[in-house]
Amino acid sequence: MRDLGSTALAVALAAALGSAGCISWRKTTWELGMGGFGMELLVARLDERGPYLDAILAGHGLHLRTFVPASDVCRAVLRPDSTVEYVERGVGGRFEREGQSCNSVGFGDPLIRRARQPRAGSLQAEPVPRAQATFRTLYEDADVVLLRGRFPLAFAIGWTGGGDTVAVVDNVAGCRGPVEARVASMEYRPAGPNTLALVGKEGLCRIEGLIQPPGPVEENEARQDGGSVSGGG
Repeated sequence: MRDLGSTALAVALAAALGSAGCISWRKTTWELGMGGFGMELLVARLDERGPYLDAILAGHGLHLRTFVPASDVCRAVLRPDSTVEYVERGVGGRFEREGQSCNSVGFGDPLIRRARQPRAGSLQAEPVPRAQATFRTLYEDADVVLLRGRFPLAFAIGWTGGGDTVAVVDNVAGCRGPVEARVASMEYRPAGPNTLALVGKEGLCRIEGLIQPPGPVEENEARQDGGSVSGGG
């Protein structure tokens, strides 16, 4: 007897592929959580953020944001305007080029959105889950701030190690309050653009990415590059 779960998944996949039109079947199957195959992506942008490289990769209708160690190997693999082979595995994927490989240590959207838990059916609106996050600034530049600390609601998207993790937020006015206070309420939403966010006086400060914490050597390098690692949390 055929497994009913497998049958339902096959029907959903067939329906999605049938409606995809010119959208790549790779994008559709990836969005359904079936992206264990390899696909070529273009490194559209690469920025160094303290101990990490912040990369945007594009192809097949996808735009992925990933974070990898700022190592010589990862710089060589994720060279801007180069094409890399992406395989979904580990934290946020593996990237390969010319016999070298680089493993992700964090990710942003659309992986954050895709990892959300489906909302249970209910006739009444459910309250937005909240928990207190405490953190300190690991690295900061004109575009982003990396916050290292405790982000308890990270588990809602399957992220482990929320007791010591790095959250990425944009360096904008709405995020300055939580960044400077080093403590804020954290919210999780199963729908909408703000999957994970810190709550500030000026509204929500969206968490743009989650990254595994660096080791002592990498953290020291971040300090020398201008990032602040002082304070509690």
